[in-house]
Amino acid sequence: MSRQRSNQTGFGIIGIAIAVVAVVVLSGTGYVAYKAHKKPTSDVSTTGSNSTGSAQTTTTNTSTAATITPQGTYLDLTQVGVKFLLSSSVSDAVYAPYYAPSSDGATVFGISTQSVTSASTASSCSASHGLLGVISVTTTAPMKLVPPNGEAPMTPDNKTLFLIGNKYYQYIAPQITTDQQAVEQSFATLQSDSRQLAQSIEFDPANAIAT
Repeated sequence: MSRQRSNQTGFGIIGIAIAVVAVVVLSGTGYVAYKAHKKPTSDVSTTGSNSTGSAQTTTTNTSTAATITPQGTYLDLTQVGVKFLLSSSVSDAVYAPYYAPSSDGATVFGISTQSVTSASTASSCSASHGLLGVISVTTTAPMKLVPPNGEAPMTPDNKTLFLIGNKYYQYIAPQITTDQQAVEQSFATLQSDSRQLAQSIEFDPANAIAT
């Protein structure tokens, strides 16, 4: 009787040990499976805007640097140190390096609006394709055709062509767009932004990174 009771006790301990090992193995397997199926989510950094600061929203190949003031919302072209006041119909304007780099050394930005680029998958609606026109920045005056076959430097009119410092800033409207006039009127408020100019860097459209 004593030996039989001892054997039963031994089997009981072995059974408990096996159960514990099984629980540990199952727990470990479940944790590994959970980690394998849990994929990290990518974050898009967006800074909200307020009346006293600036906001930057980053999307693929598109830059927005909007400064909200009591006078309205300015679009800051931080790379070239200027800004202009946006009309209400294009207050969500965005810009990006133009998809076709200039052959004459100009820095060219395409303009669109965030609402349009977010709602459409067509590349022609993106800022880089200049849906609402382009802004060209050069150190020499743009040329205009003079009949019959000549050319002459354009004179700044402080509407679509500005000379600020030693650079010419020209807004070139697209052929057809509903907001063309709104952007052109906004560009007429172009002004130097010394704060941005002090922080600007040499801009290479071929290696542009949205900021």
